[in-house]
Amino acid sequence: MKKPLVSVVILNLNGAGFTVRCLDSIRKSAFRDYEIIVVDNGSDKKDVDVLVKRRDIRLVRNAVNLGFAEGNNVGVRASKGKYVCLLNNDTKVGRNWLRELVAAAETDKRIAICNPKFFDKYEEKDYVFRGYGTIGLFHAPVFLPQIDKGTDSYVRSLTASGSAFFRKDVIGEPFDADYFAYAEDAQLGWRATLMGYKVVHVPKSIVYHEGGATAKRMKVPKDFFFVLAERNKLLNIFTLYSGFALLRLLPYSLANVIFANVYDPGHFFSRLKVYFWLLSNFGKVMGKRARLQGLRKVPDKEIVKLMSYKLYDDAYVRNPLFRLVVSGINRFFFVYCLLVGLRTVEFRKIRSEKGLVDVV
Repeated sequence: MKKPLVSVVILNLNGAGFTVRCLDSIRKSAFRDYEIIVVDNGSDKKDVDVLVKRRDIRLVRNAVNLGFAEGNNVGVRASKGKYVCLLNNDTKVGRNWLRELVAAAETDKRIAICNPKFFDKYEEKDYVFRGYGTIGLFHAPVFLPQIDKGTDSYVRSLTASGSAFFRKDVIGEPFDADYFAYAEDAQLGWRATLMGYKVVHVPKSIVYHEGGATAKRMKVPKDFFFVLAERNKLLNIFTLYSGFALLRLLPYSLANVIFANVYDPGHFFSRLKVYFWLLSNFGKVMGKRARLQGLRKVPDKEIVKLMSYKLYDDAYVRNPLFRLVVSGINRFFFVYCLLVGLRTVEFRKIRSEKGLVDVV
């Protein structure tokens, strides 16, 4: 039986050293039916010259940095595959990385997005698998301790990773260009779920991620990435929830805003920039909301089942006093969600059925 073609899209911005290392790891893959499209996002000539010499890729050059979101969209528009895999250039892939992603997608047409199992480096000396996760009702990253880290089954998720694998006929262009970078992957997975499709983690597909390599090379204002991350998180919340869900989340949202500015007052004025942007672009935000809500096939009560009630995961809070405060706030919102009928992942039990780890 003929294997489907996979288009691997890699975005490069003055990171040819990472990109070459990534390409070399792909060449060792067990799955061979792929094309590689490298999108250069306005790199210096020296960096581009390294990529021009590669005969195993198609190089697409953007004159300027279009951001992670639109840069990847450019690669997807140039792709020919049934599936597209977006791969961060600061990664190395395991031998069975692509084969396992294809196998997962081929088992169920309702699986639109597959995430590899990431071993991240960031500030660590070695690569670390931190566990399977989701997002809280207000977009905070939350780990799922009830999921066995050693499972071989596909793990149901809500958000796509930054190196997501997806069905091109379902997803099309994956990202909103206005996002530029950050939270666009969460929007992608949430959108697919809203449309009635599944997003899964594939434990046997292994990717090793350096983390933040491109961002470190960009010369931007000090709070540039913080503002993007905060703005895009709020864009997801305002455009993807139904109106009724937003109303039920109003106390939750106010608590998040207050706590964020108390815990991290150094970014108060950066947050003001975000709030001003949202107000001054109200029409644009509502347009995005109308388009996304027009895709809806699944009610919020089903989507919330994949989310966490936690305002913040205390695993991310280093200060002992604030960790205690976060723990208390989370307990309060557990009760709040119970009272208003928001049945998040913590209210449900784990099941394993036909190779899929899910919560019901």
